[in-house]
Amino acid sequence: MFKTILSLKNELLKKESSFSIQRFTLIGSTLFMSKVVLILVAYFFDKNDYNIFNKAYYTASILILFGSLGFEYALLRVKVKLPYLFMAVAFNSLATLGILAIVSPTALTTSESLSVYLYSLFACLGGIFTFGFLFGGDYKKYFMLMVLNSLFHIAIIPAVKVTGLSIFSCFPFITGAWLLIAVSLTSKHANGQSNIKELYKVGASTFIINSSASFALVADKYIVNHFFTLNIANAYTFSWALTVPLFYIGNLIEKIIFSSADIDSPKVVKKSLPLLMLLILSYLLCVTLVVYFFSEIIPASVDLHLLREIFLFMITGYSVYVLFHFPLNGYLFKFLNVDVQKLIAKYSALSISILVIAFLVFIGLFGISDFRFLLSLVWIYIFVLLFIKWRLIIRSKNVEPA
Repeated sequence: MFKTILSLKNELLKKESSFSIQRFTLIGSTLFMSKVVLILVAYFFDKNDYNIFNKAYYTASILILFGSLGFEYALLRVKVKLPYLFMAVAFNSLATLGILAIVSPTALTTSESLSVYLYSLFACLGGIFTFGFLFGGDYKKYFMLMVLNSLFHIAIIPAVKVTGLSIFSCFPFITGAWLLIAVSLTSKHANGQSNIKELYKVGASTFIINSSASFALVADKYIVNHFFTLNIANAYTFSWALTVPLFYIGNLIEKIIFSSADIDSPKVVKKSLPLLMLLILSYLLCVTLVVYFFSEIIPASVDLHLLREIFLFMITGYSVYVLFHFPLNGYLFKFLNVDVQKLIAKYSALSISILVIAFLVFIGLFGISDFRFLLSLVWIYIFVLLFIKWRLIIRSKNVEPA
C-alpha cells in the first residue's frame, strides 16, 4: 500500500514538473496585469496628475521594498505569528518613510505621507501572503489575488477622473481591501512563533540579494520625479513603464523555476534560458517598433523626442541584466542551501556599502543633471551585485539542495 502511494506521489510530481501551458499563462499574465496601471495613467491623466501619481507610487515602492525586507522568503523557513509579522512590517515601513522625509522633506505633505504609508503597509503584507501561495505551488490562488490587485489599482483612474477624489485618498483603500482578501485565504502562519530575530536574519539576507538591486530600480524613478524637470521625469518614467515588461518576462521565468517540482536543477534552469532569450528579443522588437513607427499612440503627457532618447538607452542595458539575473535567482532560492544565500548576502552588503559611499561622494562633487549619468550609476550598481552572485553560485555548485 505504501509503495503504491509513493508511486502515485512520484507520478504526480513528474507531471507537475513538466512545462505547463496553464501555469505559464496564469503566472505570466499576473506579472503584466499588476503593473498595467503604470501605462494607463499616462493616457488618462494630464502631465501634472501623471507626475503626482508617479511621485506617490515610487515613494510607496521604496517603502514596500524596505517594509517587506525579504519576509516573503523568510516566512518559508521561519514560523512567525501574524501580529508580530504586522508589527515588523509596520516598523520597517515607518522607519523608511522617516528616512525619506529627511532626504526630501518637502516631497509630500503629512496627509499624503500617511496615505502612502498605509498603502505601502497593506501592500507589503498582501504581497507576503500572496507570494506564499506561489511558492507553495497554488498558482491559481496566486493568479486570482494578483488579478484583484490589478483591478483595484486600475480603479484609481475612474475614482480620480469621475468622482474627483485625489490620488492619495484612493491609495490606502485598494491595498487594504486586497490585504483583507489575502489574509482570509490563508492561515499558514496562525500557529507560528514570536521568532522575530530569526525572521529578520533570514529576511535580511534575502533582501540584500533580491531587493538591493530592486532599490536602485526604484530609487532612480524617485530621484527623477522629485528632482528633474517635469518633461524629463514623465518621459523617463514612461520609458521605464515600457522597459519594465522585460523584468516581468524574467520574473515569469524565475517563478516558473520556483513552482517546478523537478529536482534536477540544472535541467530546469537550462531549459528556461532559450525561452527567456526568445521572449526578450520578441518584446524588444515589438516595443521598439511602437516607439519609433507608431508614435501616435504615445500619450500626450509624454514628450516623444525625450521618450525615444531615454528609452533606447534604458532598454539596452536592462535587456542584458534580465537575461542573466532571473535564472540565477531562481536557481539560488529554489535549489541551493540557505547558507549560500547568506554568503552572497555578506559579500553583497560589503559591495553595496562601498558603492553607495562612492556614488554619494561622486554625486556630491558633480551632481546629477543628466539621465544617462543616473542610468549609468544604476547599471554599475546592479551589474556588480549580479557578478558577485554569479561567482559565489559557481563556487557553491556542489552544495546540497536546501
